Amino acid sequence: MVAIPFMEWIVEFRVVLKRVRLQLSKPLYPWITTLENIPKQHEFSKLYVHMCLMQYLINNIQPKNDFTGRLDSLFTKYPNVDPDALGMKPNWINEPLWQQ
Repeated sequence: MVAIPFMEWIVEFRVVLKRVRLQLSKPLYPWITTLENIPKQHEFSKLYVHMCLMQYLINNIQPKNDFTGRLDSLFTKYPNVDPDALGMKPNWINEPLWQQ
């Protein structure tokens, strides 16, 4: 009689999996909203793309976060850090990803 509860579990798991797939296909805070926001292959060697990934995950896990402000304050506190060397876009803070 173990098969019956297991089958019920499988059915319930499939329902949950379908719900999760639906949520993942429509994220609350999208990152790539235009073609120009798609990271190019050569950009993955820079820190900026990885910070974008972190911001995207943080926005979806904790929507009201202060990662953008904290990152911006680090650039202000340490002006000798070259944002271009990190692969930062010139107007990065105004991108939709960082405005959440």
